[in-house]
Order: sequence, then structure tokens, then C-alpha cells
Amino acid sequence: MAFFFGNKDILEDQIRELESQIKNLNEQIAQLSKSIASKNTTINTLKDENNQLKGNIAKELDHSAASKKQIETLGSEIKIKDDELKILQNEIVNYKNTSISGKQMEILEKNLKEKLNVISEYKLEIETLSTQNTSYTEEISYLKDILKTNGILLDKPDKKRYIYKINIDDFFPVKKFKEINEKLKELNISFVQEIEIDTFENYLNILKNYGEAKKKYIDFIENKMNWDIYTTLKKGEKISKIFAKKKKFLTYANDNYLEFMDDLADFDFDNDLFHAGFMRSLVLEVKEISKDYFDNNTVDNDAIDNDTI
Repeated sequence: MAFFFGNKDILEDQIRELESQIKNLNEQIAQLSKSIASKNTTINTLKDENNQLKGNIAKELDHSAASKKQIETLGSEIKIKDDELKILQNEIVNYKNTSISGKQMEILEKNLKEKLNVISEYKLEIETLSTQNTSYTEEISYLKDILKTNGILLDKPDKKRYIYKINIDDFFPVKKFKEINEKLKELNISFVQEIEIDTFENYLNILKNYGEAKKKYIDFIENKMNWDIYTTLKKGEKISKIFAKKKKFLTYANDNYLEFMDDLADFDFDNDLFHAGFMRSLVLEVKEISKDYFDNNTVDNDAIDNDTI
């Protein structure tokens, strides 16, 4: 009997020791879970910062392109004014060689002076725009360096460029613009780019929050919008939203820093996903979903060339 109780005591000691070890392991697991959660938060913060940097570069590129266009326009106007100036100068020379009253000569010289002043103003404006353009170029270079330091690559120079459609639900949230939202859907309008200003006057003018909705739309067509809408306009929807049911592809996208649909604009599905171990059937499904999105959620490329939304 003594032998039995002795073994029992030993077993109880071992059980207590095991329970202590399990408790320590659970504490370590809890600590690791907390650490992983913290690192995930840090990763998400870095992703947000990188996306904002990319957005800043896109804005700076837009500003730079606008400045170049203004410079080209002013250059054309200066050429026109220069031609007019030469004509006036020739007229003055011709009039000086013929009989002309002092009053007529005074008018000609006044016109000549006005033309010279206009040309000087245009040249000064070009100089200002060139300085701004240099500033934009330096800012773009600075932002690119930051992205490069963080291991984030910019889009390829020859990458297809898209403007993406903005969903009505995102632009006019149901919670605030319920009547507006419902009426637009009755009119078979799914995207902001399908709205026309007459739509407000003819169909929405008696609905709740009409004035605020109209102002929001006018701001949009004048390129004034919040950061989320601007990002969707330039980058498309998040991949996590479009491929919500394709968990394996979402994991791949996350591991390879693919966040927005624009990141898939020139993506080599067949090659990259094959090497990542994807089944052929899944590659085809992912390609089809992506093609459907780009076919139905992008604005005509002519809109990009004309700098319109």
C-alpha cells in the first residue's frame, strides 16, 4: 500500500510540473500572439503610408503634366503674338516710308507696345510655370527615393493607364443619400461617371440632400474629392474586395504587395501564378474575374488622353 501511495505522489508531482509547463507555454503563446498582432498593425500602417506616397506621386505627376501643357499653350500663343508683332512692325516701317498722319503713327506704336507687353507677360508666366514644373520634378524624385528605400517599386513607364469608375454606393452612401442613391439605381446609373448635371435638375431636385449631392458631384467633375475617392479613381478597387472568395490568390497578392486592381493592369497571370503553384483552373478563374473588372469598371482610354474624368 505504501508503494502505491509513493507512486501516486510522484505522478501528482509530474502532473503539477506538466501543468506548470503548459501554463508557461500558454503565456508564451499569448505573448507571441500579441507580438504578431503588433507586427501586423505595423505592416498595415506601412502599407497605408506607401499607398499614400504612391498617391502623392500620382498627384505630382498630374501637376507636372498640367504645367507642361500650360507651357505648350502659352508657347503657341507667344508665337501667334510674335507673328502679329512682325506684321505691325512691317506696317510701321511701310507707313514711315509713306505719308501718314502723326495720329495714325501714334495708334500703331501704341498697338505695338501693347503687343510687346502681352508677350512679356506670357514669357514671365512661362518662366513661373517652368519653376513650378522643376519643383514638381524634384518632389517626384524625392517621393520615388522614399519608395525605393522602402522596397516599393513604381509602375512600369509603359504600363497601361486607366481611370476607374466610382460606384454610386461609395460616392453617395445610402446612410446619408438614401433617396438619391435609390433614384439613381432606378435610372440604371451605377457609376458617378454615368451621371450628367441634367440628372440632378430633372430627377433628383425634390429628393433629400439634393443640394449637397449636387455640390459633391460638381466638385468631383472639377477634380475635387476626398482621398478614398481619388485613390479608387486612380488605382481601382482593392483586390481584397474583388477577389474576396479567392483566398489563395488573396494570400499571394498580400505577399507580393498587390493591393489595388491597378496593380493587375499588366499582370502576367499565366506565368507568375503558374510559378507560384496555382492550378490551371484557378489561374483561369482569376484572369476572368480581373478581365470582367477592367471591362466594366474603367473609363474609356480617350478620357485619359483628354484629361477628363
